[in-house]
Amino acid sequence: MTRYAKRRDKNEAEIADALRKVGFTVHNFGSAGHDIPDLLVTRPMWDGQKWICWVEVKSKDGKLSEGQQAFRDIFQPRGEWYEGRDAVATVNTLQAMYLETQTLHREP
Repeated sequence: MTRYAKRRDKNEAEIADALRKVGFTVHNFGSAGHDIPDLLVTRPMWDGQKWICWVEVKSKDGKLSEGQQAFRDIFQPRGEWYEGRDAVATVNTLQAMYLETQTLHREP
């Protein structure tokens, strides 16, 4: 049985590097397969918990597979999934999601 390396989107490294530069920790799951998103992005919250967001990296014209859509449908309503196509937009959106979560979970 011949195994082939999973094809990676060219913008994945750029997005991961941009997220790291602004303080996120990036765990690469790109070679895991089984429709698991490419990146798990984390950052500590004020209470010591970890904020998380799965990021599925896609090229400009890339489409989600059926399995990727199912993963999105589970985690997006929880605010834990994002489809990243551009480094700047991904950083801006994840920073906003993180700050919103921090605000919602901060004690009065």
